[in-house]
Amino acid sequence: MKKHKIVGIVFSIVAVVFCIVFIQQIDFSIQLESYLKVGYYTQFTPVLISAILLFGGVLLIKRKPRANFILALFGHEVLEEILFNWIGLTTSNLPIYAMVVFFGIALVTLWIAYSNAFSLKTLTFKEVVYSFVLGAIISLLPAFF
Repeated sequence: MKKHKIVGIVFSIVAVVFCIVFIQQIDFSIQLESYLKVGYYTQFTPVLISAILLFGGVLLIKRKPRANFILALFGHEVLEEILFNWIGLTTSNLPIYAMVVFFGIALVTLWIAYSNAFSLKTLTFKEVVYSFVLGAIISLLPAFF
C-alpha cells in the first residue's frame, strides 16, 4: 500500500472517531429560541474540524489535487483555534485531548500541504491565504457574537 493511502486512512479513522465522539456531546434542542443563539452553533465546531480532516483524508486516499488545500485548511483551522483559545480571544469547544491530538495532526497536515510530500497539486499563494483566512473566520466567528 502506498504511503499516501496509509496516511489518508489514518487521518480518516481519527476523524471518524472524533466525529462520533463530538456528535454525541452535542445538545440538540427543539426550542426555537436556541437556534437564534451563537452558542448553539459553536458546539458544532469540533464536528466541523473533524469533517475537514475526514474530507482531507479521503482526498489523500484518492490522490486528488485538492487534498493539499484541504489539509492546509485543517492545519490552519486547528492551530488558530488553539492559539485564539490560548491567548483568550475565544473559548474553544475542543476538549484538551482533542487539542493535543489535532495539534499533532495539524503539524503533519501543514507539512504535507506545504512540502507537497505526495506530489499532488502545489499550493498557490492564493490558496494559502484563503485557507488561513477561512480558518481564522471559523475560529473567530463566536468572538464577534
